[in-house]
Amino acid sequence: LHVQPPCSCCLRPGSDRAMVAREFLGMLLIMVAGIGATSIVILSVVIKEFGMPYYTLVGVAIMVVGLCEAGYLASRGEFSKVELCHIKWVWMRGVCGTGTMVFGLLAVQTGAPVGDVSALGSVNAVVAALLGRAFLGEPLGALHIAAVGLSILGAFLVSKPQALLGLGPSGVAVQWLGYLLAVLSGILSGGSFIASRKAQAVSPLMMSFSVCMQETPVIILLPLLKIVDEVPLTVLVGSPLQGASVFAGLMLLVFISVAAMSAGSQLCPAAAGSTIYTSVSMALGFAAQILLSSETPDVVTLSGASSMLLAVCLMAISRRWYSPKLPSPQTLNPVANSPASAMSESSGAAAAEVDDEDEVESLASFVAAEFSGLSASPKAQAARQRRAPAVAAAVCPPVQAIGWATA
Repeated sequence: LHVQPPCSCCLRPGSDRAMVAREFLGMLLIMVAGIGATSIVILSVVIKEFGMPYYTLVGVAIMVVGLCEAGYLASRGEFSKVELCHIKWVWMRGVCGTGTMVFGLLAVQTGAPVGDVSALGSVNAVVAALLGRAFLGEPLGALHIAAVGLSILGAFLVSKPQALLGLGPSGVAVQWLGYLLAVLSGILSGGSFIASRKAQAVSPLMMSFSVCMQETPVIILLPLLKIVDEVPLTVLVGSPLQGASVFAGLMLLVFISVAAMSAGSQLCPAAAGSTIYTSVSMALGFAAQILLSSETPDVVTLSGASSMLLAVCLMAISRRWYSPKLPSPQTLNPVANSPASAMSESSGAAAAEVDDEDEVESLASFVAAEFSGLSASPKAQAARQRRAPAVAAAVCPPVQAIGWATA
């Protein structure tokens, strides 16, 4: 019986049209996530002005959302479906999501304007390019160099250089710590994109659950440790309806922003997601800054924000411009396509031990490719090829003669 082998187009996970629709849906979800996450930060200012305990309310709201997700995931048996290799990415999604939110809230708490915080959060793409340069040894292209320069210039302008250097009016109080926290928040947001992309087989609600369970204790501990100022929870006794309404609104925003971020990041590349997330957050942040604080951004701030947004766009373009052609499956995994691949399961532990040496480089390669299109340099590729015989030897040990065959 002759079986016709499938053609190459059938081996692909989906058609080009389906891939475009998938990425478009991911972009829409990330746009929703940007609106929700920025709204949570904006409400930290609004709710506190109304004399309500913001951090306690949002911490409990996050906990309730996480418990609801846990119940749903348990009923569907999703916890048992998470493979061992994905656990670290689920955990990383929670760590990065928690850091992004906490550092963003603390940046606003220290006095940095919401719009400036959103603008400075766009540094993640540039950091990814520098990471690729450091680990992969790949020279930065013209677009990468331009993006790095624009990002540094934009961060300098957004951070009010005249005040930071002591050249501005004496009455201007600049919280440089807030700008530093905003940059850290942006870097960690890039980690959220990467963690979601590395665990695309995991349910987005599982990733959201990880974020909620790690955010809850951190957010609740902030006022208890006196890191932030908070009114006591007893103030809600006099206005229970208002407190319940705010609590329900925070629950809805938390669920939408975290779940949409996890699902959207799995569907579209990090470069496109970062561009959309930054654009939406920046626009909404500056709009809130104008409407709520009557603080119109000056020309220097807007110029810096535009430079940082342009830097992110250049990174997204460079991903397409510098992306190498995908090799064939035989080139990617020659051992798996050889007759000896049947022995790979029994020798998997030995092969994994050899592969662990490339884990850091592989992660850096993935990050750089997702954000900027960088790939390993020929020198790094040659080093990886020199290690290939070791992998083959681990999978296919040499044959030994036994007994009468030795005679």
